[in-house]
Amino acid sequence: MPANEQSGIPKFKIRQIDIRTHAHATESIDKVKKLVQNLFSFDLTENEFIIEHCSGQYGQRISSLLVRLKIQKLIKQALEDLAHHLSIIEKEKLASEFHSRLDEKFKFYFRLDKQNSAMGHICLGNKSETIQVIIMIQNKTPNIPISVEAARDYYKQLHLIE
Repeated sequence: MPANEQSGIPKFKIRQIDIRTHAHATESIDKVKKLVQNLFSFDLTENEFIIEHCSGQYGQRISSLLVRLKIQKLIKQALEDLAHHLSIIEKEKLASEFHSRLDEKFKFYFRLDKQNSAMGHICLGNKSETIQVIIMIQNKTPNIPISVEAARDYYKQLHLIE
């Protein structure tokens, strides 16, 4: 029996990271794509952006942009990049709010400030103009149930929380 199973600690991997934001009719979709690209040290291709067009409350055009990372090499680098951008204070904030940022499927949610990102400063955001990050974990030891504490420890190992 592997050490993790003997200790009762689940083993995780990140299954997927979704990065979601939007562009209003007055915003350039290319500029919004660049904001998302600025989060990472690797290049996102055009194919990695899923764009859906919809209408706002007064009929104005809004484009929803989604980047879905599923390739482990990109996920690993994206996690390192996000951990690098977040300050110790922001990681402590994520840790103190961890329970409310984790859903029943153990998806971890946080938002980055879109306007600050445009100026090259990546930080947490809570306004309407944000870039939403959703990190989805997978339990590689299905016979050991996931607990909030185990998930918290895992995100701490990834340096996303303090």
